[in-house]
Order: sequence, then C-alpha cells, then structure tokens
Amino acid sequence: MSLTKNNGITQNRVLDEIMDHASGLAPEYLDSLLMTAKGMAFTRECMKREQTADRQEKPSTSRLA
Repeated sequence: MSLTKNNGITQNRVLDEIMDHASGLAPEYLDSLLMTAKGMAFTRECMKREQTADRQEKPSTSRLA
C-alpha cells in the first residue's frame, strides 16, 4: 500500500487499492468490506471533530505575552 504525507492523496490511494482488490472477492465478503470502510470513515470524521474541538478549547498563548 502506497502512503504519502498528503492526507487527501493517501486516502485516495488507499481507497483505490481497496476497490481494486475488492473486485476479486466473493459477494458475501463485499458487505463486510463495505461496513469496515464505513466504520473507518466514521471514526476519521469523529477524530477530526474532536481535534477541532480541542483546538477551540485551548487558549491562545500569543495573547499572554
């Protein structure tokens, strides 16, 4: 699996690789793969929201100087 530092490119490459390999799977496995991918996307969005909330809670240190 090819990973780069740019998150958008990394996500697209991972998604492309999953899709390429999934085409050879039996249909009964595709449902599990789809549910796993949805869970990963949900987790990523939750982590993004949490990071945004954490940044908003921290006071700016530049104002203290």
